[in-house]
Amino acid sequence: MLYTDGITESINAKVEMFGEERLKETIIAHAELSAEEIVEKLITAVSVFASDEPQFDDITLMVIKGV
Repeated sequence: MLYTDGITESINAKVEMFGEERLKETIIAHAELSAEEIVEKLITAVSVFASDEPQFDDITLMVIKGV
């Protein structure tokens, strides 16, 4: 998985960052899914976490899984 800091540094209303631990937990929770589905789950998790807070950085994410 490749990602930019726009994912881990996304903030919520309490000015908490999404962080690497939440990122890792989300990946582990959805590891059985396809790469595309993992991307969708991660983007959704970041969006839900940030809620109405503005996105201040780009979010780039790539998941590659072997067959």
